[in-house]
Amino acid sequence: MKSWETLEPDRVKLLNKHFTPGRGGKKIDKVVIHHNAGVLSIDQIWQVWQDRQASAHYQITTTGEIGQLVWDRDTAWHAANQHINQTSIGLEFSNSAGANADWPITDKTIEEG
Repeated sequence: MKSWETLEPDRVKLLNKHFTPGRGGKKIDKVVIHHNAGVLSIDQIWQVWQDRQASAHYQITTTGEIGQLVWDRDTAWHAANQHINQTSIGLEFSNSAGANADWPITDKTIEEG
């Protein structure tokens, strides 16, 4: 994280689709954490979400780099439930290996997330 004091991520690479502007008048009251089911960088997950109708607010890489892909004020499409999406921040954790290794996540990814 570039700044924990101001909650500034290491990188901002905003999606131009697959999110909803605003939060439908709802307030954030939770964080939803998912894993990528892949070893993905910020640029790679950005590309996945350009092609797939899904998104999250942040991607945390295997090295702990945090990338913001959807502004907090907007609704990411990460929980397959409109109410949950509107009332949460979505975090995506990159895995450090694939299904054959049971999708592990590095300690650094968890710590930064």
